[in-house]
Amino acid sequence: AYEIVSRDWSSDVCSSDLTCPRALFLAGTERATGFGPNAVEQVPANAVLEIQLADLKSPCRFNSERSVTNLEFSILVERRNTAAAETLAIPFFVAVTDASGAILAKHNFVSNPRFDAGVGALTVTERVEETLPLTAGQRAVAFEILVGLQVNEREYEYNLGQRRR
Repeated sequence: AYEIVSRDWSSDVCSSDLTCPRALFLAGTERATGFGPNAVEQVPANAVLEIQLADLKSPCRFNSERSVTNLEFSILVERRNTAAAETLAIPFFVAVTDASGAILAKHNFVSNPRFDAGVGALTVTERVEETLPLTAGQRAVAFEILVGLQVNEREYEYNLGQRRR
């Protein structure tokens, strides 16, 4: 669950890789390729838009009741047609899973990068704060936080195929 809490964290412990939930990009959703409406086949030459997630950072702070992870990552966007100014809507998600991989929570977001005319590539930074309530004896390291682009099944299969090349 997402929660923004204003409180004194002075008694909390700072993060380390051994205590924070692991944050990663979900394989197959870390990139998206947009194809024009007249593209007969999905091949790189027919791409009109390329989106890539990069540089995921996930420092956390925690106490016995909760873990707060401050996710920060880049969205790199390249477009082929640069003639006009354009604002894109790029849907992405943040999900929390337990040790078995079961999804406990998933929230959808939209990034809106703005291109000026003549600009073909840009990078935007997104930030999301993820709060995990902890019960007695639970440790934040038992959870994973997954970040990805909201892609459909066809895009997902295309992405996996591109990774194998």
